[in-house]
Amino acid sequence: MELNRGVTFPMYIVDAFASEALTGNPAVVCVTELNTELSDVIMQRIAAEMNQTTTAFVRRSTNPITGNTCLPSVESEFILRWFTPTTEIPLCGHATLATSAVIFEIYKNLFNEIKFQTESGIHTARLKDGFIELDFPINLATPLSPVEQADIQPLLEVCTAIAGADSIVAVRLSQELRYLLVHLSDGVDLANLEVDPNRLLAAGPQTINLNGVILTVRGGPSHGTESGSSYDFCTRFFSPWRAIPEDPVCGSAHTVLAPYWTEVLGKAVNRARMVSKRGGDLLLNIRENGRIGIAGTYVSTLRLGIKFGQRTVIACSGPISKMEQLKEVTFPVYMVDAFASEALTGNPAVVCVLEPDTELSSATMQHIAAEMNQTTTAFIRPFTAPTLSLDNKTLPNNEFSLRWFTPTTETPLCGHATLASSAVIFEINRALHEINFNTKSGIHKAILKDGFIELDFPLNPGVALKPAAQADLQPLLDVCSAICGMNIVEVRHSPGTNYLLVRLDDRVDLANLVVDTNRLVAAEPKIFKITGVILTVRGPPQGALARADYDFISRYFEPWRGNPEDHVCGSAHTVSAPYWTEVLGKKVKKARMVSKRGGDLRLDIRENGRIGIAGTCKVILRGQLTVSAK
Repeated sequence: MELNRGVTFPMYIVDAFASEALTGNPAVVCVTELNTELSDVIMQRIAAEMNQTTTAFVRRSTNPITGNTCLPSVESEFILRWFTPTTEIPLCGHATLATSAVIFEIYKNLFNEIKFQTESGIHTARLKDGFIELDFPINLATPLSPVEQADIQPLLEVCTAIAGADSIVAVRLSQELRYLLVHLSDGVDLANLEVDPNRLLAAGPQTINLNGVILTVRGGPSHGTESGSSYDFCTRFFSPWRAIPEDPVCGSAHTVLAPYWTEVLGKAVNRARMVSKRGGDLLLNIRENGRIGIAGTYVSTLRLGIKFGQRTVIACSGPISKMEQLKEVTFPVYMVDAFASEALTGNPAVVCVLEPDTELSSATMQHIAAEMNQTTTAFIRPFTAPTLSLDNKTLPNNEFSLRWFTPTTETPLCGHATLASSAVIFEINRALHEINFNTKSGIHKAILKDGFIELDFPLNPGVALKPAAQADLQPLLDVCSAICGMNIVEVRHSPGTNYLLVRLDDRVDLANLVVDTNRLVAAEPKIFKITGVILTVRGPPQGALARADYDFISRYFEPWRGNPEDHVCGSAHTVSAPYWTEVLGKKVKKARMVSKRGGDLRLDIRENGRIGIAGTCKVILRGQLTVSAK
């Protein structure tokens, strides 16, 4: 990644605790040079940009852990820090495993043991019998005190409602990690249990600062490996308080689980599995010194070469056994901040560029989008290869197919990912100034115009609510009113997008409004289908935003599609632009989305029922994905 001050460093994506690709727990690993120190703010912004459960930052240590401190550090000693998309955390098992895999890959056979200096102490990683074993401190969990029981009770009631009556066998709390361990009865089908993390979050304790909930069951005949070995216990881990609805495989949770199950089973536990959808196996070794060995394997979902600035780094590779068996197919991948004037602002999207004769199945594209975990991953493919004119000059092809995928589903329209895709194509072929995208929602055009990329989308005007819809939506509108502390001015529903536009009082400080999207989810209408909620106000009459002359400002929330807040939503402006044109009595020209990342949009409503939406982009990552059947 290349920052504004010219710092460049390699980045890797690794699936930890995985025996095959697209399983286990993905982590991003950023490797910085010995003399490169990133600020906490920059590391947090990068973690938010990558949007994986954890992004690790590792660099060589200048202070040896052992020996003469006047001597330079040996190569196997590193400083390691972990960040979720929202905060720094003191310990992360899967990101430590991923970091170890990257370092062993870089240094090849130079050493087989690494020491990490972290804020939670010294942790060791070893290559052992084909596994990477981590050395962590044990974190014992204790029974709840009466005060803790009262504070936790609403959360336990949610767990009971999810797992069934009389399903809770025991409850323990780790004071060190603030993990709540909930032992469920053996009859609970944990792997197929439908757990809504929003319900856990809404029932969170008032006094205890909880970080996560561990749901666990005893292993048995139905819980075993492909080789026939039994798991001692199985687990799922939820951490919505840290913006991680479900952690696919959590190493640190096993510093709590292993001693608990050792006590319950009356024997040392050796093998465990996390039964999330991605799943992963862990080998455990409780030691006499109060520490635990947690071992696992790793693969990369894809062979990934990431080029930041002028530097290319090749990461580890592994089989793609969950995808259709393809011959090796390599294609470029980009990460682009759309509607952004500088890096780490606007709305990030991943863009995969396929050759004309390369077709990936919908399942494969969905797997890749889930792995990238951005709001949208776009797949673009030219209809035909470039042709030659009579004078042997290459004629660029400007016709492309375009599909958009969120981490969970394909979506029919995405403005910011279309802008990002356009930016990539214009960068690849600088002779182009206009692109036609063939999509499932129709033909969309992108034009390079006055330094901006302008998209051509159909308008999706909203209509006033009918009485039946008003009644069904009233709980949701009441939540919106309560959030802003004022009455709602007007409401519109867009049938074309199922977006609900809610105009708030102009006095509302929309940029600093604290919106708990769990309240929106809890008030979801019973009959009326809502995809997202647009909160909008007139452009401020004074202050910095007023000086920029915005006609209106907005924020957009779609927790029903797994995206609490969309940083900058182009398609929302196909709804809000015609609304504000009607309200203001003039064609609106400029708007801003005031999420934390923020972004500007230029608007041009046309007579043909379409709208031009223009913005700028910053390409922050250039690399390659290789899908291999090996």
